[in-house]
Amino acid sequence: RFISREIKRMRLAENGNEVLNSFYSEFVKILNKHLEALDLLSKMLNANTTDEIAQIRGSIEKLEEEVDEIKDNIIDNIYQISGKLTFVEFNHLLSLSHKFDDILDNCEDASDLIMSIILSVES
Repeated sequence: RFISREIKRMRLAENGNEVLNSFYSEFVKILNKHLEALDLLSKMLNANTTDEIAQIRGSIEKLEEEVDEIKDNIIDNIYQISGKLTFVEFNHLLSLSHKFDDILDNCEDASDLIMSIILSVES
């Protein structure tokens, strides 16, 4: 909810700011990675072997690393143009960057938990 409300609030305040829109397009890339990770998490829950679960977990970890890279690039860009941003815009973009990253971090944590449960049940 935080993310959608934050974007809505800023959309009402910014009047078509192209700088913000360029960052939003990067956030869409992250959201697409989230969808991939959620699909993999679902497959993980339906997997039949520990090896399959471990492989899927590795794929989720890779997606999380990709999102970390995108997030780091976004944050670098935010700081590079910080002189052109208002404080509200700067804070808005920085907050969203971290929130979007947190989502995939949580997905990776869930995959780690599933893996731990499977390994503890098998031993």
